[in-house]
Amino acid sequence: AIDGVVSEDAKHASALWNLRERISVALKHAGAVYKYDLSLPTGEMYDLVVDVRARLGQYRGPFDVSNVRVLGYGHLGDGNLHLNVSSPDGYHAEL
Repeated sequence: AIDGVVSEDAKHASALWNLRERISVALKHAGAVYKYDLSLPTGEMYDLVVDVRARLGQYRGPFDVSNVRVLGYGHLGDGNLHLNVSSPDGYHAEL
C-alpha cells in the first residue's frame, strides 16, 4: 500500500516541507544513523523499508537490534529514497 499527501496550497506545501526537513534533525537525536540514498521504482520504495525492518527482525547476532529504527523518505516523484537506519546504541558492524 502506498500513502501520501499532496499540498492544498502554498502554505500547506511549506508546512509539509518543514516537516520533511525536520526528519534529519530528529534522526540526529536517535543516535547513530546509517544513511543510504537510493534510486528505485516508486512502487518498491515502501517495500524496501518493510523488507529492511523484516531483516532486522530476523537478525540473531550479538548486537541487540530491538531499538534500531528504519525510516524512508525522499523524492517520490523521481524515484529517490533516503533510507535511514538509526541505532541509539551507536555504530555497529552488524548494521
